[in-house]
Amino acid sequence: MEGKLHQMVIDGISSTSKNPLNIRVSEFTLKEGSEEKKNLYKNVKRVMKVIVRLLKDRLKCVDEKPDRKRARVEGYHSKK
Repeated sequence: MEGKLHQMVIDGISSTSKNPLNIRVSEFTLKEGSEEKKNLYKNVKRVMKVIVRLLKDRLKCVDEKPDRKRARVEGYHSKK
């Protein structure tokens, strides 16, 4: 299956990549309503927002010419 796109869903956490992501979550790992569970959900949500933002940005510049793309990337780097 080398080079194929793999998609795996594990207990509500999904991963799509060439190398499958293995996450094992047991019932006893996170107790319902615990701070750890709340923090996990909050951090996963933050990561997903970043990924969605990057994908949307990538879609916006698909049709741009290379010079404009380069200028946008340099603009992002200069802000940091």
